[in-house]
Amino acid sequence: MNRNDIPELHFITYIENIPSILRYGILSHNKIKTQKLNYCDISE
Repeated sequence: MNRNDIPELHFITYIENIPSILRYGILSHNKIKTQKLNYCDISE
């Protein structure tokens, strides 16, 4: 898949996670746990 083949991408999160995303980017659950970051988990 080519990056140009994706016209848009949606990401759902709690607003409380925005500062961390702006600072560190969007991380996997494993990375968040490894780095011991505070976050609000939206997954079930």
